[in-house]
Amino acid sequence: MEALHQRLHDLMDRELAATHRLRLVLELEQDAVKKKQIDAMNQTLTEKLDLLEELGGLDNERINLVGETSYGNSLSGFLKLIDEIDEASGLAHKWEQLSDELKRC
Repeated sequence: MEALHQRLHDLMDRELAATHRLRLVLELEQDAVKKKQIDAMNQTLTEKLDLLEELGGLDNERINLVGETSYGNSLSGFLKLIDEIDEASGLAHKWEQLSDELKRC
């Protein structure tokens, strides 16, 4: 179970980093739209699409990782896993951070 914790922590760290990058790109995009900078808008669009693809892959990776357990390969399984095993591992805190970061996007 400890290996699973570590893999989930590593995965969620990557999700947090990608989500943070997405938020920054969205801020740049907003600025480019306000200033009507077409080249910058095109650049941020490309970056945004790449990050969304990365986040989708990471989400699938997390679901598949949880699917290797008895909790099943779904978001509800992941949340149940966190709820049952998370006393000291910090996964719930990382999930809250990720959720908060996504809300800012």
